[in-house]
Amino acid sequence: KTRPVPGLRVIDCVSLAIVDAPNDCQYFALSYVWGSRQPAPSHATDNGYRLRACQIPAVIRDAILVTLALGFRFLWVDQFCIDQNDGPQKLEQIAQMDKIYSRAALTLVAAAGDSASYGLPGVSRPRLAQKVRVVSGVAMIQIFRHTHVQLTTSKWATRDWTFQEFMLSPRRLIFAEDQISFVCNTSHYAETVKRPLDPPSFQEWYNLGVFAGMIPTNHISALAGGEIQLKMLWLGLTIEQLKNYTSRELSHPQDALNAVMGLFNWLEPQGIRQVHGIPMKRLEGNSSLLSFSIQWSHMSPGTRRHPFPSWSWAGWRGGIHIHNTESVVPRDCRVDLVGIDGRIVSLQGWFNQQESMAERSELAISTFDAAPILQITTLAVSLGFEERSWAGLRSQRGREYIDGLYAVLPIREGITAMAYVFLDDENESLPLEGDILGLALGTQRSLPKRGHEIHAILVVR
Repeated sequence: KTRPVPGLRVIDCVSLAIVDAPNDCQYFALSYVWGSRQPAPSHATDNGYRLRACQIPAVIRDAILVTLALGFRFLWVDQFCIDQNDGPQKLEQIAQMDKIYSRAALTLVAAAGDSASYGLPGVSRPRLAQKVRVVSGVAMIQIFRHTHVQLTTSKWATRDWTFQEFMLSPRRLIFAEDQISFVCNTSHYAETVKRPLDPPSFQEWYNLGVFAGMIPTNHISALAGGEIQLKMLWLGLTIEQLKNYTSRELSHPQDALNAVMGLFNWLEPQGIRQVHGIPMKRLEGNSSLLSFSIQWSHMSPGTRRHPFPSWSWAGWRGGIHIHNTESVVPRDCRVDLVGIDGRIVSLQGWFNQQESMAERSELAISTFDAAPILQITTLAVSLGFEERSWAGLRSQRGREYIDGLYAVLPIREGITAMAYVFLDDENESLPLEGDILGLALGTQRSLPKRGHEIHAILVVR
């Protein structure tokens, strides 16, 4: 039994009525690509709406059949179970997407096709046949692509919303063109490969390791024999999951944060919070300091996305990379949030307030009712820039040298450091004459034997 999800509505797969979820409701959830947003016609009943079977999109119709075939009655589908008119009920359900998927008995993943009209292979449409050849009495059987490859090369994997749907689900049944696979947080099985149901082992962990960035990191850590720690969740979020999420497509720019809020809500009880999408947590060993993931850049220049602030990845379209997950506030720099009324709140003060509010309510507070202004107090440096080509040096000592724009930082007489500039805007260029202000955001300290430090500098425009 699972705790009920407040206000949850589900499809009764027997009557096709959309009903309030009964007490102790055991339900399946569906993760799929909408395609064109055209809800199926319905007519009202005493308790919600009854769907017309002939006009339900194929993937939902097939999901209903699978739900019944597996002995369950209720199915949750966002298109029908959330009021798609912009209103309080929609916002309430989006805010608890973590509960909806994490409490589902099973999530059906439609990893084939590019719209809701495609259906589930093996249900309403035929699957690719598995080829078998017998040569001299030896059967040679075709093995299909690994589940991870099938997922990551699908249209489903390009959509922002499906990221947290997969991440938050404890059990996933994946429908690809050629087979069905099962992935939970401790096991992975493919329909066409017979494997014994042995307890998790190192080999099982290795098999799950390819899903890094798609399933919770703490479960992978546990299988590898490590302790389930806040650090593992933090590294999984900042190194893998946000990189995965921001590389995906989003049909509606205003959903940039909504489509990942379920994951942030799920992480809140573990001590991780966010402001405008930038994660933070208390520093291990010193609770008065915060790790703030402000040191990020695009993997390639993106385009601006309003109304989100420019200092957040949500304010840009394009995949990101977080260079240093331990930008420590206020040791490396002081960070303040500026409210709509002009009130200034330190990042530590805001974090403390969020923890206090969460202790008094099951629904954690994840947003900051403020103008998108970040006030940073830190060391300022003057930067010059130049275009550089590293022809002939690209293969030296196994290092990678990138042609492009570099910041020039004089260290002392006769010594100048050069650092590659990661631009946010694909249409932006920096002047090669004159200096521009840069803000030092913090230092990444290397392993003791390496004996060097990496400094992150934000170029201010």
